[in-house]
Amino acid sequence: MTHSRAVPLDRSAANAPHLQMPPGVRPSQVLSLVELIGKQDGVRVSKVAEALGADLTVLPGILEAGEVLGLIFRSKGRVWLSELGSVFLRTPDHKLMVLKDALASVEPFRTALNLTPKGGSVTSKQVASALYGHGIRWDYQPAANYATVNALMINWSILAGLFGYEKSQRFLKLL
Repeated sequence: MTHSRAVPLDRSAANAPHLQMPPGVRPSQVLSLVELIGKQDGVRVSKVAEALGADLTVLPGILEAGEVLGLIFRSKGRVWLSELGSVFLRTPDHKLMVLKDALASVEPFRTALNLTPKGGSVTSKQVASALYGHGIRWDYQPAANYATVNALMINWSILAGLFGYEKSQRFLKLL
């Protein structure tokens, strides 16, 4: 049985809150989480940790990433698939499209897309600087913040097909 959020996030609103992807979470961890919840909706958080083999220090970030992407939600110590999470699982040929759409409303990807003209490119440093200027950061040290933004951009946006990476030039090209 799939449950939906009591108050769904309006990801299209211009004044929507800035959702941030938690650092250090890999796409494979979130995809495994969604697959697990898809097999048994309403799984206890303790069982999620056990089933994923996730360290208890890593699990909160994985759960937060799933929530930020709108794929899962937590309630009363259990983890449920959202409507988007159900769509994600039911459309195996379109999983990347669903992920791409979800990432487009989450920082740092939202800002990267806003900074990039059609067919253009952007560097992770430009994205980190723009976010830092708006008070959005993962670390107070600029170098560490840039490293986090760069890792998020490479790990998530390339997988989802938002950007390609030009290693020799060190920039992300909008696809």
